[in-house]
Amino acid sequence: MEIVVDTSALRAMLAHAAVDTPREACGLLWCDPAHGRSTLSTIDRAEPAANVAAQPMTSFEIDPAALFGAQRRERAGGGCLAGWYHSHPSGVLDPSPSDAEAAGREPGRVWIIVGAARAAAWRSRPGGPVLGAFEALKLRIG
Repeated sequence: MEIVVDTSALRAMLAHAAVDTPREACGLLWCDPAHGRSTLSTIDRAEPAANVAAQPMTSFEIDPAALFGAQRRERAGGGCLAGWYHSHPSGVLDPSPSDAEAAGREPGRVWIIVGAARAAAWRSRPGGPVLGAFEALKLRIG
């Protein structure tokens, strides 16, 4: 499956990751509400959020206030919350074991991992921390 990421959204993610290094940066991914997550094909916008993880150098947790606010905006028709992004300051673009553990909580979400000025896209699957918690997506910049 392919996902298109708007050039400005990708630039925002990469810039956020560069500023937050050596901490993991994180944020929200938005798509056109007319399409919804079920037919997701394009990420229009990336919105930075605070990383409130206890160990922000090696993990991320999106600030709950930002996440709940985004969910409220989505329910009110203010966009489609497609998923989230975060950085791996090491430059490794594969999901970590903690990413796999979190994946099963909200299957179908897009995860974009950025690091070393590159990006990779994944879709979470049900099942939690098992092999195959993510499906790799072909990422196209558009």
